[in-house]
Amino acid sequence: LEELRSKVIEDQISHDEVKKILFTGKKSWHETEWKERKEKFLKPYCEQCGSENELTVQHFWHPRSYGDHKYQATVKFGTIFQTEMPIEKLIPKELVIKEIKKHKTATKTVCPLCGSSYRTRKTMTPRCICTKCSHEFENPAQVNYPTFIDDLTEPVLTSKSYEIKYSSIQEKLYKEKCRKTVKKKYVFEIERESLTRCIEDSIRYLGFEDSKTWCKKCSFNYDKNNADLCPICMKKYKKTYYPSCFDCKE
Repeated sequence: LEELRSKVIEDQISHDEVKKILFTGKKSWHETEWKERKEKFLKPYCEQCGSENELTVQHFWHPRSYGDHKYQATVKFGTIFQTEMPIEKLIPKELVIKEIKKHKTATKTVCPLCGSSYRTRKTMTPRCICTKCSHEFENPAQVNYPTFIDDLTEPVLTSKSYEIKYSSIQEKLYKEKCRKTVKKKYVFEIERESLTRCIEDSIRYLGFEDSKTWCKKCSFNYDKNNADLCPICMKKYKKTYYPSCFDCKE
């Protein structure tokens, strides 16, 4: 695996070939070499309860999936791209205006104070009350929905619910453009980073780091019930987030 990692970093092997080695064929723990290293690692007793029966390797850390590594690599190179290409450069105001022209607007009646929706009352005066600010009024305001507010030229501190700021459209377009561009521009780098991290995780896992010798009973309780042995009585199992079992509780 160390040799494979070096080949990936130095681009001496295709990514498809690496995937074939990592994700198809025999698992590492089926190999004779791994079984021999496992036997050398195992102690003659369970490190939790002291039992000498049915001993196994208990892992307290597991490798992350290829998908997780790929997501993290995409985020990493996305940050690099955003540093090189700020929002104003990638999505100028002209593109925002072009996007706005695609939207259809309609007339809508709203609260004249805050611009939110309202409900009408049959027996009370004023007949309308805002569902957000509770303002009472007789005649609702008529507005275009949505109304686009240019806050790229001058900052706008507040906005009503029927208003959409230019900056929000710019941010949406920026995220979409970044996502597509990063996946296309850094496809090789993302793949290399993901596979390298997968190999490093496998090296750590197969090297028995973060592992101990436990009996199968302790291992089962930990993996299936999230329970370990009470450190006080050393007899009963308790949930890992409790300091002791119920009987030993002070």
